[in-house]
Amino acid sequence: MTKRKFAAGLLFALAALAAGLLAAAPAALAAEKTVVLSVPDMECGAREIQANTALRGLEGVKDLKLDTDEKTATVTYDDGAVDVEAMKKALEEFGMPASVAGEKAPAGGE
Repeated sequence: MTKRKFAAGLLFALAALAAGLLAAAPAALAAEKTVVLSVPDMECGAREIQANTALRGLEGVKDLKLDTDEKTATVTYDDGAVDVEAMKKALEEFGMPASVAGEKAPAGGE
């Protein structure tokens, strides 16, 4: 094998390795996180069921604790599969605007 062919083969192998690492990077960077959402309209058992349906229907939601007294949803999720904005949107589709606890939720689901 000539030096040129060896160098070309080595360069190709390194490029393939780099491409594989870049493709795997989002999954490698994904982490399990927990967020507390304020859901002011989650006032009763029926709304709790709707919130459960909305959030558990999202790929990446690992655990969910709903509290109708505090009107909160504590969500443990894989941030490589779902984000907080998707959770808020899912709740809004059921007429329940949400925000990260401590932030103000938009009024009237807008």
